[in-house]
Amino acid sequence: MVARVDPDSLLARLDDFSRAFAEPLFAEFPELIPHARVENGVLEMDFHPGAHREDVRAFLSTDFQEITLGLGKWHSHFDWPPSPTEWPHWGDPLAALRGILADELRAEVRTLDGKWTRSQLLDPGETVDTAALQPGEEVSVLSWSGRRDEVHRGPATGGPTKD
Repeated sequence: MVARVDPDSLLARLDDFSRAFAEPLFAEFPELIPHARVENGVLEMDFHPGAHREDVRAFLSTDFQEITLGLGKWHSHFDWPPSPTEWPHWGDPLAALRGILADELRAEVRTLDGKWTRSQLLDPGETVDTAALQPGEEVSVLSWSGRRDEVHRGPATGGPTKD
């Protein structure tokens, strides 16, 4: 169970940068307030979809005067206020969070022989390119709800496989 947090008390303990981000964050996502904590004026959050997905972790931080948002082994850094881009979720951490929580954006994590090689956020409708998977390579795709999760493995012998 997550402890009740007083948003006004929390906001008062944040530095100016963190407060400028936390106010619109909490206005749009009040359900995340109980997951917030303040460390040296910085907003830190860890949260997951619920008891059915406790193995899935999302995190958010305002450390180093930037917004860091992550899902599983993927993370990205954002400016605040947001930078205008052609793709709103790439320049705006609130748009990215909105897309993740709505199950529109998914995190893709690639490993080779069990070691991380890269990760990225997949756009809505984007599919995983499995054509060039090598032996020992694995691609895991993580969605917030779990309904859109995928795992693809490179060939032991022959073509790629999908779980």
